[in-house]
Amino acid sequence: MRDRRRSGLSLTMMAAVGLLMSLLVGSCGEDPTEANSIVSSIPLRQLVIRETTLVATGSSTFRQSIPMNGLELLLGRTNTYESSLLLEWYPVYFPARDTIKVLSATLTLRTNTFYGDSISPLEFTVYRISRSWDEATVTWDSVDATFYDGSVARGTYSGIVSSDTQTVSVSLDTGMVRQWFSTLTTDNAPLKYGIILIPSGSTRIIRGFRSFESDSTDYHPTLKVIAANLAGTTVDTSTYNMGIDTFVKRSDDLTLPPGTIAVMAGAVYRSSLSFDASCIPRGSIVNKADLQMHLDPLTSRISRFYPDSAVAPALRLSASDSTEFYTTETSASFGSPGSGLPGTFHFDVASIVQSWVRGPNYGLVLKVPYYPERGSINLFVFYDQTTATTALRPQLRIVYSTPKN
Repeated sequence: MRDRRRSGLSLTMMAAVGLLMSLLVGSCGEDPTEANSIVSSIPLRQLVIRETTLVATGSSTFRQSIPMNGLELLLGRTNTYESSLLLEWYPVYFPARDTIKVLSATLTLRTNTFYGDSISPLEFTVYRISRSWDEATVTWDSVDATFYDGSVARGTYSGIVSSDTQTVSVSLDTGMVRQWFSTLTTDNAPLKYGIILIPSGSTRIIRGFRSFESDSTDYHPTLKVIAANLAGTTVDTSTYNMGIDTFVKRSDDLTLPPGTIAVMAGAVYRSSLSFDASCIPRGSIVNKADLQMHLDPLTSRISRFYPDSAVAPALRLSASDSTEFYTTETSASFGSPGSGLPGTFHFDVASIVQSWVRGPNYGLVLKVPYYPERGSINLFVFYDQTTATTALRPQLRIVYSTPKN
């Protein structure tokens, strides 16, 4: 009897274990319920979605001196804007040839864009740069009277560029170029710091030229040198198209109509905007923030070479105007003409407003995006918060979620 009872008990226990195992296996094979799902929503406090529209409480336009180390080289003069072009071919590529005679030296530039009067002649004078420079740091502020030798012209040009894309060639002083091949190391050593092209005459146009950073060496600024030995029995031609380049702006006059702020490339001008976002409780989640600005079409000057011109917003991390405090720009937030009145720009500034909610709030900065800012002179003039027409003032529509009281 005991053996039978034990046997029956064992069978019962085995059946129970088997049933338990089958249930476990079955539950693992089935889809989890929503409550047990690892992707189910975590219980949160109830949120309420609110919307508010803010009007700018302050604005300003300021000049910013930055290096114009871009893909375009600007040269010429239009309105109050004047630009000079700097070129230096890498000295390491010049062979050491102390006993040569330079028969000719020709600089060739390829045009790409223009601003101003398209039929105005382009006139400029070439001077020798007197000291070393860096395209990543040089600005007009550093191009003073000691930067180049303005006493001797090393080349001149005057002509009408009839096409958007053509070449401009100018003869350079052969004595200056011959020194670039010299190996002298005394105090009178040849200066191999390149040349500066300064607009002259009645120029009323800015020409954009291809730089050394162009995707094809055929478009690079080119120096063609024809040289011979002292006896004149051997003549050869050499071409140089590698080096550093930039341009600098010579004037910073910008007159704006009352009730406007400006964003300008090449110069550079940027503008700040302030909004009082204290009505949004701390801890709120900013779902959407649309900044709406209206362009003054009569004062703005936007080149046809930039049909998709945009303006970039940046979070301002300090009360000062120094560019070092601007965050990295994101193309998704760029403003461009959208729906509404002609010339209406919309900016996605949700991340900026979210930073204001966390605090502190120093406002935002409007600027031309990185590459166009260093290769164009586009001028965007926007109406500010003081303009007479209320509908044209900067407005910021914010949609946010906040905990329900």
